[in-house]
Amino acid sequence: MVALSFLLFKDKLLSQTKTQTIRRRRKYPIRVGHQLQIYWKQRSSKESEKLFDAECVKVQSIMINSHHQEVYLDNTILSAEEIEHLAALDGFENSEDFFDYFGEFEGVVIHWEKLAELTGENNE
Repeated sequence: MVALSFLLFKDKLLSQTKTQTIRRRRKYPIRVGHQLQIYWKQRSSKESEKLFDAECVKVQSIMINSHHQEVYLDNTILSAEEIEHLAALDGFENSEDFFDYFGEFEGVVIHWEKLAELTGENNE
């Protein structure tokens, strides 16, 4: 399992309105099918909380150029409307906040689906 820790958007993670994250490329990349553990403030001894388990369902390359207000997703430039949608999916209120946060950036978008929790029902 791969742990992903968040410092922003806890409510959106829990409500599942945020089902992706934009991260720098890793030495050992996250791939489709990898099991993910989604944490809130994992490195904080007082506030650390595991939110849920998930499975990676898609990984895309991303390049953000805040100076020109451009985003390339899998080497395809996004329209202003698509950038607003991407920003909202990632938890931001608008593309301005998105560009302010990321600046000049290159990495990946990791998409996930939350795994069903075991409730004890029908688990024989």
